[in-house]
Amino acid sequence: MPASTEKPLSWFEWIPVTAVSDSFHIAFWSERGDIVYILTGRGGGGNLKWLEAQRVDQSSKHPIGAPWQVHEFEELLVPGMDPLWNAVSVNGGRIILELGDVSANIWVKDFN
Repeated sequence: MPASTEKPLSWFEWIPVTAVSDSFHIAFWSERGDIVYILTGRGGGGNLKWLEAQRVDQSSKHPIGAPWQVHEFEELLVPGMDPLWNAVSVNGGRIILELGDVSANIWVKDFN
């Protein structure tokens, strides 16, 4: 996560907020900029099933304390997020994101 936008950043200027993992994450700021929310698949599962939060210092943007779980989505109703097409919005204490409904129909033909 960049700490400054005044010039192109070198690798050593980035501040790690989550631990290194093989999971896919989408991160976004709280409205006040003191929390980073992280949609994560945990363990490379693919579905962004967990919403976690990490408090950060507003001036330095360094993490404060341990992250905590905010919500676990049901397996059939998970955020169908693509960071290029599905923006996350935070407004008035609400997080607005697109959920994907996964369902299937099974049809049986009776041959009698």
